[in-house]
Amino acid sequence: MRCPKCQFENPEDSKFCFECGHKFELRCPHCDKAVPVNVKFCNECGHKLSLLSEAPPHKDLSFDEKLEKIQKYLPKGLTEKILSQRNKIEGERKQVTVMFCDMEGFTGLSGKIDPEEVYSIMDQVYEILIHKVHDYEGTVNEMTGDGIMALFGAPIALEDAPQRAIRSAYAIHREMSRFNDRMKQEKENFPPLKMRIGIHTGPVVVGTLGNDLRVEFKAVGDTVNLASRMEGLAEPGTTYISDETFKLTEGLFRFEALGKYEVKGKTDTVNAYRVIAPSTRRTRFDVSAERGLTPFVGRERELELLLDGFERSKAGRGQAFSIMAEAGVGKSRLLYEFRKAVANEDVTFMEGKCLSYSRGVANHPVIDILKANFDILEGDGDFEIKEKLKRGLKILRTDEASTLPYLLELLSVKESGIDTKTLSPEAIKDRIIEALNRNTIKASEIRPVIMAIEDLHWIDKSSEDRLKSLLNIISGARIFLIFTYRPEYVHTWGTKSYHSQVNLNRLSNLESLAMVSHLLSSEAIDGDLENLIIEKTEGVPFYVEEFIRTLKDLKIIERRDGQYGIVKDVQEITIPSTIQDVIMARVDASPEGAKEVIQTGSVIEREFSYELIKRVTGLTEQELRSRLSILKDSELLFERGIYPDTVYIFKHALTREVVYDSILTRRREELHEDIGNAIEEIYKESIDEYYGALAEHYICGKNYNKGADSIGGRATGTI
Repeated sequence: MRCPKCQFENPEDSKFCFECGHKFELRCPHCDKAVPVNVKFCNECGHKLSLLSEAPPHKDLSFDEKLEKIQKYLPKGLTEKILSQRNKIEGERKQVTVMFCDMEGFTGLSGKIDPEEVYSIMDQVYEILIHKVHDYEGTVNEMTGDGIMALFGAPIALEDAPQRAIRSAYAIHREMSRFNDRMKQEKENFPPLKMRIGIHTGPVVVGTLGNDLRVEFKAVGDTVNLASRMEGLAEPGTTYISDETFKLTEGLFRFEALGKYEVKGKTDTVNAYRVIAPSTRRTRFDVSAERGLTPFVGRERELELLLDGFERSKAGRGQAFSIMAEAGVGKSRLLYEFRKAVANEDVTFMEGKCLSYSRGVANHPVIDILKANFDILEGDGDFEIKEKLKRGLKILRTDEASTLPYLLELLSVKESGIDTKTLSPEAIKDRIIEALNRNTIKASEIRPVIMAIEDLHWIDKSSEDRLKSLLNIISGARIFLIFTYRPEYVHTWGTKSYHSQVNLNRLSNLESLAMVSHLLSSEAIDGDLENLIIEKTEGVPFYVEEFIRTLKDLKIIERRDGQYGIVKDVQEITIPSTIQDVIMARVDASPEGAKEVIQTGSVIEREFSYELIKRVTGLTEQELRSRLSILKDSELLFERGIYPDTVYIFKHALTREVVYDSILTRRREELHEDIGNAIEEIYKESIDEYYGALAEHYICGKNYNKGADSIGGRATGTI
């Protein structure tokens, strides 16, 4: 019998958990009364509980039936994503952040008030927990007796899952504090309820388990157990995280190091950290900039283009520049260097960031900019906000009557002064945009304005409409707009003569090695190490930094006799979880069927032919070409040659490795054998060229006889 609270396996006749003392009980299906396990009848209504075991025979559920049964645990919008990736809940290996949340004070509460009231209170608590998990696109994996287990990064990968989990935990504590305040007003002697939260990040196997009576989306592995242990260590009202989660979020939050703890199931002690509060830094680049950046290389021309555009805008010819590049190539760094270059100019610099976890929040970057411009702080009340806006509008010489009410409405200030009965929501939205545009134009009359909005691929619709409207009116103003985004984002403002796009390419080998020399504080680097870094990172600055950090952490490289070199087997290298998250978030965003194709391709090799992938997948020509076109358009794959003699190549070697590692072992073995069979069929006339590939696929597919035959054929020239 597995404990729902700590996951410990207990004997079947247990009434309490050996590990955590949790009481085992069932719910009567007739009256919902809690009853002990191993009893035959309910002592409330007399219902025969043994009927629970008289279940119909198990049957396999369809995908849609599984989805329907787990849908209540999924955040809004995730269902649609899963529908586009049907194999997500069928089983997969993933890098996931697991959060356990348990309530302190439940026992005291249930002993003091009526059971019906307890039920009502717990219903409200669960509502808080589920909503705060969903706000950050987490999935509620299990609901325990007085808490939950949640996953961030499954079933859909998230590139900043550890950060989301901690922000979700922080939001839960804050909301529980408000809940306690409300309950104390209603019930004088209400005991305070506090949550203990534990978080850990690591690899798990995720998928659905169960039959037609009970289906759960499950995560299995040591990662789940350690997250549960972190929750067990946590004090009421606190969040404890593991060393792995700390390394991935250091700098984004303030932590207290608690030292080492012995935990069950681990031979070595583990480090634990208490989350104190979010820091002012919100992105990885913010943290890197504070720690110290590598030399600025390979982007001098792009910086000059931005500075030229700024000079034109200063003269009253408004300009807009878009910086487009894949993740980790250096968009934020280029913007940072531009800001340094204009630091001595008399300008107003407005900066907003679109965050991956704020896509569901309307006007997020717009509100950020507005608050920064008017010095509105997090704790300011409605009166302070109104006064600060009034002072700011007076400095800008903006008409208060036509502007102030709409800025107050945008900031959700009560009694904004807008008559919502006579104005439709669409009309209010239009007037808010007009008020914001009026402010920006007025600010540009005092001094030139630079407005930079980062990561438009995560922008919400309302903010996008605001930027589109602003772009239409800047041509004669001293306004310089800068946008950054990834290739998958398609802007909606059409062509403008005063809008330019800057595409950032990957660094050259020499530029990458210059970064490596800085990161290792040495120019004496062994040639094999240089080749390994170039092969794995392929000119992506973010990959270079993370890969070097991993090599040093795992002690795979060391400095000996004044030179850095490889001192361990490179097979021990694990791809940094930060890189895994970025890659899998892109792969999981692929529409229906495309992921199945790229997974199959990853098992073949970094390059694979159209003919071979068609034979292995069994798809029709139309289906396969459509899915390959999607992967090509998203730049996960490159295409070489003319159809039907087309060859497809993974854009990054690391993409192929990450996708390959996400496939469950049994499925990988099946694919390897299918690929070996397909190679034998397709290339039987020139099979001697493929003995090496055949041997590899058959051995990886556990078909050792055919593997040995292939090795023998390679040696003798026949099979």
